Amino acid sequence: MSGFIIVKKASKSLGRLESAKEVFSKKSYSITSQTIDLKDHVLVLYEDSISSYAKSHQGQDGNFSCYCGFLSFNKCTGKDALIAIERELSKGRLLGDLELHGNYFLLVFHEGQLLITRDLFGGYTCFSETDGNWFTSNFVAAMQLIEKVEFSSQELIERVFFGFEFGFQTIVKGIILTPPTKILNLSQESQIAKRIEIPEIEHNLDKCISQNAAVIASEFELYQKFAGNKIIAALSGGFDSRLMLAGMLQSGTVPELYVYGVDSSKDVKVAKNISSKENLTLSHINKSLEDSMELEEILQTIKQNYWDLDGANNLFLNKSELQSRMDRAIGGRLVLNGSGGEIFRDIWKWDFKKTTWFELFSNSYNTGELELFGVNVPEFFNNIVYKVQQQAADFFPIKETLSRREAEMLFLIYRSNYYAQNNNLNNYFGDATFPFLSAKVALTSFTVPYNFKRAGLFEAKLIKTLHPRIAKYPSEYGFDFFKGPDKKSVLKEWAYSQLSPSFKSQIKKMLSSSNKSAFNTSRKENTYLDDQVINGLLGDHPRMSYTLFQNPDKILNQNMKSRLFSMELMHYMNPPIYKRTLPDSPQLAVKTVA
Repeated sequence: MSGFIIVKKASKSLGRLESAKEVFSKKSYSITSQTIDLKDHVLVLYEDSISSYAKSHQGQDGNFSCYCGFLSFNKCTGKDALIAIERELSKGRLLGDLELHGNYFLLVFHEGQLLITRDLFGGYTCFSETDGNWFTSNFVAAMQLIEKVEFSSQELIERVFFGFEFGFQTIVKGIILTPPTKILNLSQESQIAKRIEIPEIEHNLDKCISQNAAVIASEFELYQKFAGNKIIAALSGGFDSRLMLAGMLQSGTVPELYVYGVDSSKDVKVAKNISSKENLTLSHINKSLEDSMELEEILQTIKQNYWDLDGANNLFLNKSELQSRMDRAIGGRLVLNGSGGEIFRDIWKWDFKKTTWFELFSNSYNTGELELFGVNVPEFFNNIVYKVQQQAADFFPIKETLSRREAEMLFLIYRSNYYAQNNNLNNYFGDATFPFLSAKVALTSFTVPYNFKRAGLFEAKLIKTLHPRIAKYPSEYGFDFFKGPDKKSVLKEWAYSQLSPSFKSQIKKMLSSSNKSAFNTSRKENTYLDDQVINGLLGDHPRMSYTLFQNPDKILNQNMKSRLFSMELMHYMNPPIYKRTLPDSPQLAVKTVA
């Protein structure tokens, strides 16, 4: 399955279901749907365009289950995994006690109770409204299901400047992410917290490497069992894609690989070197070599991106963005993405044993520029703190300060919001997942003390442990992962970690060359962001950003600018404070399950 809509029958949202379904029908690629009656709810399921195996199961006595994304249980996936889950539930086991792998949205209708959940770290997205009358995998569909569309200043600024929203609230007020640590019982309008077992820190380096490497190896062996050599993944010059490659080769998989970039980029050079010497198939995708298009075709491409990419962060892209996603899934290949591998490195780059929540997020996200856009920085970051605390509450007790270990755990808890929508898009065409966000891998990473991670030392040792030969190839950092980072790299990261958050903000403010700077101009200019294109799309439509923060026209960073105008296009397509009129409830052609 590639997407879904769930609507409560006894709600006004049922009258908006047809509008939400129309969102899926406007995609340029073919997806099929079926509508299923689940007692008090209606489920619309969408099939991905390539996978040839079932992700739904009609059980006995009206039981039904399905999932979107990639899910494995008892070393099975697809229908076999769902049958195994039903068997365990029939024995009286609780859904929250089952060890599920992958990134997924799971629906189980068992003995008249409708349960939904997603993977523990939220690698597959599910949107809802605060009243829980509907749920969907598609944000554009969510905007059709909600009674009114009103954009939120806090979340929109987060999206533009950081690329994602913290916590459960999205850029539209009232549309939220369902908490991945909960199992929602829609029949009883209740929720159950999953049992989360946090492992102890392992202070012995060799033991820590051994146990993390073993769990990673087991995860990739699962993929090999499911997909064999029909696996594709990115390969760059960095840590995470190399760790994935080590895991795949160690499991016996001979994957296909791809790399983005121009011929001269370090990523491309490293990837070509490794693939040629290991006799691995590599696709080099250079998005800068786009075909020239007339203005009208550019406008049509961007408008179609709105439907095809579910209103994603960046809609100002050429057709290769969608095509490359489709190409990766051809032949039913499993697409692996290395996002989340940062958990094996020193992600905060700041030495502390205990800190406040405010200082932690200010250290990483305050570039010193937000004031220039009229943002009340203390209030802004306090809002982020409050939202992330809600996400973290099921993992550890919330206090005024954070221990270093809690900060290490916190990264994946909130950061998956950045990764997940990309995974939803990939699953329209086949199976896709994040190995390092799978629950067992992520939880085991909590055993690693932060001092092991400095300058990538721990992740380099993981690569070396899993596949020594692959570790010996040069990286983009000027060293290989067999020998690990040199003393200069370690010293440089240590020195930076000694600086205070406020001093780092001042440095970032002075250095517009930073990728996080709104004034960074190092990236090649996106011709899709030309004034002629923007005016052709939006005309004289009021610009939302001017009402929510100051000086949006001063943003030069191409990524931020693209996200800004993607939000403006979303605003254009969904006028704010718009009360939707309700048509008569449609007559649904449904398959009755119970």
